[in-house]
Amino acid sequence: MSEINAAVTTGKRKTTLMASGGVRRKDNSTTIGGYQNFDTNNRFRYYQQLATATPHVFTSLNKLGLSLVKGMQFDGKAAKYIRDFENWSRKVNFMEQVQTLARLVCRDGTYIATPAGNPDNMSLKPLYMPAVTIWPEGFNPRSDRNVLLTAPAAKIKVNEGVSANKVKEQDLKPGNVVYGTYNAWDNVQRDIKGRDTWGLYGTSLVDPIELSIRNLLNINQGYVQFVKKYGQGRYHIDFKMLEKLVEQDILGFEQAQTVINHWLEEHRYLSENEDIAAVGIDIKTLDANGSLDVQDSRRKASSDIRNN
Repeated sequence: MSEINAAVTTGKRKTTLMASGGVRRKDNSTTIGGYQNFDTNNRFRYYQQLATATPHVFTSLNKLGLSLVKGMQFDGKAAKYIRDFENWSRKVNFMEQVQTLARLVCRDGTYIATPAGNPDNMSLKPLYMPAVTIWPEGFNPRSDRNVLLTAPAAKIKVNEGVSANKVKEQDLKPGNVVYGTYNAWDNVQRDIKGRDTWGLYGTSLVDPIELSIRNLLNINQGYVQFVKKYGQGRYHIDFKMLEKLVEQDILGFEQAQTVINHWLEEHRYLSENEDIAAVGIDIKTLDANGSLDVQDSRRKASSDIRNN
């Protein structure tokens, strides 16, 4: 088994060698912005949720997947073979399958698919990564703990440890699947069981922008709530004439409040762009930005996501 002990002690003196797991997320809340039930424990499900929570990520990943295979051509010495391959490619929708591969590698950092059909009608069926673990040779999850699992991969596990009805564990050999990673040796990656790995899983493009996505979702929700409460369509109404009448003891406070309530009731259903005509009243629209320029913060968060 390819592994590195994450806590090794020597005989002469006590020394601990730790395998660094990288920077860990401090905020593990499952509610972000207007969304809830984010799975921050299963990173592949978390990637899927983040990628669909904002159009900035969803559209960018789709465009990237398309651009990576744009203009892809088939080359060879014999024109007949090229034509045959192009015909076969159209028949099995090969370009769309490659686009899916590129998109999923960018999002998950790891792509594993099983071939289906026959050579004349071949298709790749991507595995559901939130249910997949990759084992090195000789790994035993019961006895091998506090170890850093390292490449090469010897076994692909689907539904590891699941014993629910109609759900079974499945073992696949790397040679029987299409298995690819992106920058697998850049960082220690934690699998869905919480084990640190090295070289088995790739790096997701969602990782470096995760915090920007969370911030954008929170800002968007906060901005909408702010506008609903204080923004356009809401007014600060100062009944100056009534204020003077109360100060001069011409009207009592309760009488003034009755007038205010009556006026507000009459203007409750004011339509868009409808003018307000009144005497002795100062009406101002409330600033939707507040002390913090929320719009500018939203633009910066959106820009961080798109540029990365």
